[in-house]
Amino acid sequence: MRIVSGSKKGTKLYGFEQEESGKRATLDHVKEAIFDKIQFLVTNSIVLDLFAGTGSLGLECMSRGAKEVTLVEKDNDSLKIIRKNCDKLGFSPIIIQNDYDLALKKMQDKQFDLIFLDPPFESHYGQKALMRIAKLHRLKNDGLIIYEHRDKTTSYPTEFVVVDEKTYGTIVVTYLRIKDGSNL
Repeated sequence: MRIVSGSKKGTKLYGFEQEESGKRATLDHVKEAIFDKIQFLVTNSIVLDLFAGTGSLGLECMSRGAKEVTLVEKDNDSLKIIRKNCDKLGFSPIIIQNDYDLALKKMQDKQFDLIFLDPPFESHYGQKALMRIAKLHRLKNDGLIIYEHRDKTTSYPTEFVVVDEKTYGTIVVTYLRIKDGSNL
């Protein structure tokens, strides 16, 4: 696992020693495909990485010039990895140790340009997080959600529209915008 591009291009990141109990990092080829698609949206953006895991997606945004990055993670072992990666890169994102739902509720009126949603695949957290993001208006009108999951989901909160969806083996990446928002 590494930083794909930007100021820290090629830097190897710390990751999970083994995938256990739903912990997994976004695969490099999937991350490259995501950032190829959104590369012009990252610079000067305000980014939220829910279920941050190793911090790889949010830290990639920092390497590419995001204005502000918030990493949300509740697992202690994952937070240790995030902090090691931040130290290695010299980055200082906002790190919130909390459940995704509580973190979203405590953000006041904060809105984001990009929201990475990469929950454990064997959970229903993705759908729940999307509903909470919609209810609390966490995505800017022209913002984008990048949702990594295992199965193609047939329905999303009515506030969102799918603008693209790509499959990489068993991984599905869905790009969502607010209905009547701008296109990708």
